[in-house]
Amino acid sequence: MNDYLDAYSIKARLAPAALAIAPVIVLIVLAFNWVQPSLPEAIIGLAVMVLFFAASNVARRLGKRKERQLFATTGGRPENRELNHLDKTLDERTKDRYRKFLAKQLEQPAPTRDMEVEDPDEAAAFYVQCYNWLRENTRDTEKFRILSTRTSPTAITAISWR
Repeated sequence: MNDYLDAYSIKARLAPAALAIAPVIVLIVLAFNWVQPSLPEAIIGLAVMVLFFAASNVARRLGKRKERQLFATTGGRPENRELNHLDKTLDERTKDRYRKFLAKQLEQPAPTRDMEVEDPDEAAAFYVQCYNWLRENTRDTEKFRILSTRTSPTAITAISWR
């Protein structure tokens, strides 16, 4: 149940779904017998909860479909360049620390500045693996609370490395 009610799901899925079915909720609230609630009202209340989750799922599916369309028209998923040697988002020492940590996790060497220039596709593939590893290994919303509530797409800067 926590997978459905984390901060991201509430903001990105449930809130838009609630907005979409708000007129139905208003109708139900107005039609409810508040003096003597009975079985029909309980069933309607349960139906509204199911409707929320169903609408949330539909919103997610439509979002995923739109994402695929956007990626198809823009040439694929946007690249994360923060770890790239030429990017100036992070200072060089921090990037070195992050690259070393991720290279160790992936069990492969991180590209050097020269390697990035000589073979940018290979370097980009390494960084894609880095971000995939980060996404897969930081899903615990309790352990990585700052990532699940952060609005910046640059999640790597929020993780403290040892």
